[in-house]
Amino acid sequence: MKKNLILSLSVLSTLLFSACTDQANQSGSQAENIIGKHTIRFTEPPKRIPVPHSVDAPLLGNGFTGVALSGTPESQVFYVARNDFWRLKSALDESFPLVLGKIELDIPQLKDASYLVEQQLYDAVSTARFTKGDISVSYKAFVSATEDMLIVDLNMEGNGSVEGSAGISFLGKEEQIDNPPRERIFPDVREHETRPNGIEYLSRAFVDSVDIPTKGAMALRVIGSTDGKFTLEPGKTVRLVCAFSSNFKSDDCVATVIKKVEDFTPARQAEIEKSHKEWWRNYWEKSYVSIPDSVIEKQYYLSLYGMGSCSRDMDFPPSIFGTWITKERPYWNGDYHLNYNHMAPYYALYSANRIEQADPYISSMLAQIERGNYY
Repeated sequence: MKKNLILSLSVLSTLLFSACTDQANQSGSQAENIIGKHTIRFTEPPKRIPVPHSVDAPLLGNGFTGVALSGTPESQVFYVARNDFWRLKSALDESFPLVLGKIELDIPQLKDASYLVEQQLYDAVSTARFTKGDISVSYKAFVSATEDMLIVDLNMEGNGSVEGSAGISFLGKEEQIDNPPRERIFPDVREHETRPNGIEYLSRAFVDSVDIPTKGAMALRVIGSTDGKFTLEPGKTVRLVCAFSSNFKSDDCVATVIKKVEDFTPARQAEIEKSHKEWWRNYWEKSYVSIPDSVIEKQYYLSLYGMGSCSRDMDFPPSIFGTWITKERPYWNGDYHLNYNHMAPYYALYSANRIEQADPYISSMLAQIERGNYY
């Protein structure tokens, strides 16, 4: 009986997959109708962030860079981490993924405003709305699936205007390691500068006493501003553009991120957003299924959204807590535990036809072969 049941489920799964794939080849509208109805809503600021484990925040990403949204309406904080930004040293408690930096969006007039963040799974675009009295400030944000960039469009409704500012920073006290001397703090090399044209950049690097040097960089530009300050008015969009890179992706990651935001234009914005939505549309059309239980269906697509957002770097799989690192030295050093902790997120990717997201799974083990032979 058990064997027959397993066989029946296997056949059903294959038939569902085949039927959905055939329909996807004919038209993407059915996939959009099924997945597009699933929206993830947050009606209060996340509480479990920053922490050295998984967070309860809205998550964005493109498989290389992860962004976790946190903070209150008047003080939004976007934590930025990368799959390829680790301290890499073969020694106990000396290797772990790190926070690259933070994007801080301050709008003091929104203190005590209502909070709403919604994430659309189908196009991987997040929207926020903060309302206080007759003033409502909203933003649309996405980490481009085809460019290592975050784009945030800010708008307001109501009378008058709203003042705000945006900038990038390193970790504060609340994100640092909090148990010295038991937990050692390893020296890093930091750069942080705002150029006369308003482009702000920072970088972190680990080059001393490591096996493999690492460096990550990010640059922020508030379009039309030279000091990060802006004024929101009805009918006027304020745009924030942030670019990311590392020494594994560029010979000079600082120059790369600065040039990306420097060369940004409205035409480039349109290209990036179009290619972003095309990537996610193609991702969802690889297979899809609809079931009567909307809760399970939503969770299924949310899980696939998570893997599409964090697993595309062939050399660096996401760590145990994904790409969303918000505090120095995550639990278990954020490592690749060779049990279900590293394996389980990849289980369903093959039957769901998301092979690109499954490919990085094996890379950490392949990279270990030489040292494994040595051991």
